[in-house]
Amino acid sequence: MLYSTALTALLALPGTSAQLNKLAKAAGLLYFGSATDNGELTDTNYVNILKDTDEFGQITPGNAQKWQYIEPSQGSFSYTSGDQIADLAKENGQLLRCHTLVWYSQLPSWVSSGSWTEATLTSVVNTHISNVVGHYKGQCYAWDVVNEALNEDGTYRTNVFYNVLGDSYFALAFKAAAAADPDAKLYYNDYNIESTGAKQAGVVKIVSLVKDAGAKIDGVGMQAHLIVGSTPSQSSQQSAMASYVAAGVTEVAYTELDIRFSSLPSTDSGLQQQAADYASVTKACLAEAACIGITIWDYTDKYSWIPNTFSGQGDALLYDFDLVKKPAWTARHYDFGRDPDYDADHEYYDVVRSGPDYDCLYGGEMGAVWWPKLDRLHSLRGGFDLYGWQRLLLPMPVMGRFGLTFIIYMTGGYISYAIVLVLETVTVVSSCRGPNAIDELLYNLSGHMFPVAASVLDLVNNYSWYSLASRIILF
Repeated sequence: MLYSTALTALLALPGTSAQLNKLAKAAGLLYFGSATDNGELTDTNYVNILKDTDEFGQITPGNAQKWQYIEPSQGSFSYTSGDQIADLAKENGQLLRCHTLVWYSQLPSWVSSGSWTEATLTSVVNTHISNVVGHYKGQCYAWDVVNEALNEDGTYRTNVFYNVLGDSYFALAFKAAAAADPDAKLYYNDYNIESTGAKQAGVVKIVSLVKDAGAKIDGVGMQAHLIVGSTPSQSSQQSAMASYVAAGVTEVAYTELDIRFSSLPSTDSGLQQQAADYASVTKACLAEAACIGITIWDYTDKYSWIPNTFSGQGDALLYDFDLVKKPAWTARHYDFGRDPDYDADHEYYDVVRSGPDYDCLYGGEMGAVWWPKLDRLHSLRGGFDLYGWQRLLLPMPVMGRFGLTFIIYMTGGYISYAIVLVLETVTVVSSCRGPNAIDELLYNLSGHMFPVAASVLDLVNNYSWYSLASRIILF
């Protein structure tokens, strides 16, 4: 079995320079990304990190595609800010998650305060979505079609769309988006839906509502604006994701992740807790096959939205104000597992395992079932006693005793090796996904072949025909 080593040992190795997106993709995710805003793009040092595709494989415009900027007056569309970020992603070969089409906030007053009928507001929604999604057709991996439509108790939030159209506006928006860009993934996006509860149940209801109306909905985006020390448990996060998949979406993602301190300044122990919280989110995503990626809501505290919204709170991101990586960055790096550039010549392979245990294996359902059984098999195999069998065979003639002893030793011992290897293979393939499964399969195979080879040499060197026969006779 494998056990993790100290984080310092990992960081001391020369093979740990791979960055977050590269590690995320190696672990089976589609991307690891960041949001950004136009005002930040004049910061050269910031942009140099943002456009590094090993670090960030996806970009989300934080504000540039929201209704108040795109269509500030009815029928007048402005794409300059949105295009700047879309072009940056295209130039760098990064995925673009587009955000957002229908949201109660950041609406121009002509929408939020208009006197609408069902017919006129339906026309406004259709016109806005068809123009915006049509403009970006083929550029957006996904769209957050409807954003933050729920209250904390899972009921629908009252806003201009719900007040006029009722819950029919969900299907209306998704149908319009699908018509404008059939290839884009379409998401419902919200906060405080990362764990099970009333709001999570509300999301399930929305997914079912949209699907029952014959509209396309591909995913649920969990914003994950979390608080240090209060992050939902990994199991609760996984249960929430599983419920969305069961409701009918094919993918889920963490779309606006940050984990803030509720009071400042942050402490060393607090930064370690933040690192553990980020690791918990990463593990939850890796454990759910439908979770395709993680986006942080900008990557540096320098440009975080938190201080301006929650007074006295902040330090929520992976880089500090000076663009220096924080312990949370290391936790993310560490928890994605093996560095794809890891030098095979390093002696200690297991220093690149993640977490207190290697969760790719031990965290899966099959791992939870089979590892205790495998431990028992290892114990039984380790206790296989050649001389114990010899005691039972003493009444037989010498050569008969030798022959049966040799057969029992070879077949019993090596069959037990084979059983353990097969069961570990089942556990690995069932518990892991992506390259990690292959890594572990090869690791276990080599781990068992060495003892087999050693035992054969042991027979040759220490249990020669003469010495083995002599021991049987003299026993």
